[in-house]
Amino acid sequence: METFWRETFLIRVSHLRRKTISPEQQDHWEELKKTEREAKQDRMLTRTPSVIAQVFLLLSIVLVIAIAVIQINQQQILSPGLKYGIVLDAGSSRTTVYVYEWPAEKENDTGVVSQTFKCNVKGPGISSYESNPGALAKPFDDCLNKVKERIPVNLHKNTSVYLGATAGMRLLRLQNETAANEVLASIQNYFRAQPFEFRGAQIITGPEEGVYGWITANYLMGNFLERNLWRTWVHPYGKETVGALDLGGASTQISFIPEDSQENFNSTLQVKLYGYSYNVYTHSFQCYGRDEAEKRLLALLLQVCLRPFAMLLLQLSNV
Repeated sequence: METFWRETFLIRVSHLRRKTISPEQQDHWEELKKTEREAKQDRMLTRTPSVIAQVFLLLSIVLVIAIAVIQINQQQILSPGLKYGIVLDAGSSRTTVYVYEWPAEKENDTGVVSQTFKCNVKGPGISSYESNPGALAKPFDDCLNKVKERIPVNLHKNTSVYLGATAGMRLLRLQNETAANEVLASIQNYFRAQPFEFRGAQIITGPEEGVYGWITANYLMGNFLERNLWRTWVHPYGKETVGALDLGGASTQISFIPEDSQENFNSTLQVKLYGYSYNVYTHSFQCYGRDEAEKRLLALLLQVCLRPFAMLLLQLSNV
């Protein structure tokens, strides 16, 4: 509106100027028009960078959206499907069945795994079946039937099954190796009759158990992998791993990355995940789990309670 009135005023003054103004006034008038033209040019130059910046911003947004759409479409087109795996964590007090899935296309030779199902097997841990290994099959049936429903039937034969036994079976092997082998053989016979690809049942070492716990803790915290703006998996920048303390039924494991891995070389295990190597210090404390600690406490309380009674019997026998 201001520009409209200014131009109207200039037109009227210009009309009057032709009739009434002197040469000096005409020169002054030309100077005013020149100043006005320069002011308009300055205003246009001032707006130009702002307009250019807005155009570039708009183009950048369009470019980002286009790349994201292309990336998503490529992932949908190239994705070869999902794979499944079954892991049985055979602890000292119970056995837990886990079902995992991951895209067939790995990230730097490591799968991006997610848990889809969990089932606690009824009854105690497998080490408790030392006197009757054949009775192991029935408790497993309930969970395995549920697992079969979770995994597509056409993928059953390509789904691997692993069983890892921990401190309970390590103790049984120390006490009675024959009984421990019979328990593992009973498990192998059971899973060979299942539609899945059985990869074996084994007693893992304390350090292996510790490293598995360390990997699990850091994976769940996102210390190995995260999605970037383009929805692709990348190694998180500036993130450090954390230590893990695993309090089990019959043992306790502590695992972490030491400041100087060379000083603890004999107690470190190297693992490679998503293209990065980690030297993990791990140590397992056998018989320092929750259940074993409870047994020690009960034994100590029993000893304290029976001591006065034993002293009384000793005194009476000397009478």
